[in-house]
Amino acid sequence: GVLAMDLDAYSSFVALDVEASKPLFTAGLIAGTQYADTEDAPPRRPRHGLEVLKRGVQFWDTSSLVAPVSFVAHLGDVLAPEAAGALAGALASYGEVVARCKRPQFHVACGSSDLLALGPKGVGAVAPLRPAPPAASYYAFAPAAGWRVLVLDASAVSLLGHEPGSAAHSQAVSLLAQAVPAVSVAATAGTDLLSLPDPLAGVEGAARRFHPRGGGLGE
Repeated sequence: GVLAMDLDAYSSFVALDVEASKPLFTAGLIAGTQYADTEDAPPRRPRHGLEVLKRGVQFWDTSSLVAPVSFVAHLGDVLAPEAAGALAGALASYGEVVARCKRPQFHVACGSSDLLALGPKGVGAVAPLRPAPPAASYYAFAPAAGWRVLVLDASAVSLLGHEPGSAAHSQAVSLLAQAVPAVSVAATAGTDLLSLPDPLAGVEGAARRFHPRGGGLGE
């Protein structure tokens, strides 16, 4: 059953008790903190994300679960895109909170906001366990004997996940252009694809998956 839950309109963390007398491992999960040291712009509250992370760390370190949390997984969008304007301070504040966590492993699956704030070469600042280029950006770890957790990269095929001009970036442009007419026109004109105001206008069905700020796992 659910042991504890803390939700708000902007970020959340959830802890689950699987009611096992001795679980093989337990995990702490959090997502969408989208922190930036900027003023609120309702309905978004960028500074509040850090407070949510602090509450999560406190819970994972002090909760009376049936077993200590084996690892923490942040499921993306650690930073808000606005953090790019004051990146050093945002990273320092985030790192200070993560450093308080007593859990042995803190894994991060980067989201589009992280890539917008940090760029494809900078996401290691919030995801130090992620392999650095040119290595594949996915990896695995074993929280207990007989178990393996895969940390995949949902931006392996994307515009955000690769530097413009790279082969991987060009591949993503080609894939998007085939599915979305506005992207095809903009790419031919040399327009910044990430700045298109409504790239999916008139697009219906499964093709709406192909947003310039989205991504895919690849092969």
